[in-house]
Amino acid sequence: MATPLGHGLVGVLVHAATARDRSELVDAHRAALLCALAMAPDLDLVVGLIDGHPNHQGPSHSLGAALLAGAIVAVGMRLVKGRWHWRLASLAALAWFSHGVVDFLSQDTRPPLGPELFWPLSTGHFIAPFSVFLYTRRTLEWSSVSHNAVEALREALILVPLVLLVAVRRLRWGRWRDGAWFGRQRR
Repeated sequence: MATPLGHGLVGVLVHAATARDRSELVDAHRAALLCALAMAPDLDLVVGLIDGHPNHQGPSHSLGAALLAGAIVAVGMRLVKGRWHWRLASLAALAWFSHGVVDFLSQDTRPPLGPELFWPLSTGHFIAPFSVFLYTRRTLEWSSVSHNAVEALREALILVPLVLLVAVRRLRWGRWRDGAWFGRQRR
């Protein structure tokens, strides 16, 4: 399974890919929210440590949990801002679901293999026939820490250029749409 860094970078990728304009693209709060939501399904590891029954890759990694996260964001925004923010709620669900998709595309070494991607519709675990991301180890031994650090670097080398490419393309598209290109007005 991917590292928290990999999941967080995919959350930032969701942020960059869905920004409507420059102000949304540079909105650090929006980026942080989507990054945190993309990492949040792994909180099941903490719950498993507390109750002694680890159920990693379970319902928290699913479409159902993503829809629930989106609903919570919608209700939270209604309570805080006084109106519904359906677009942000949809993006929250997308960022949450990205976690399961990344784990689907990752190596898994612990059965059952892959996340419960479509819970509550299915309790089956799904994994791609190929791996984009390698597995992470869940111990504090030096070999595990060094392996996970190398994997985090590998994920950064894959995802950071992708995030930058998308962000630059979004900035250029935004300038073109607003009638300016590289700071000059079109006539």
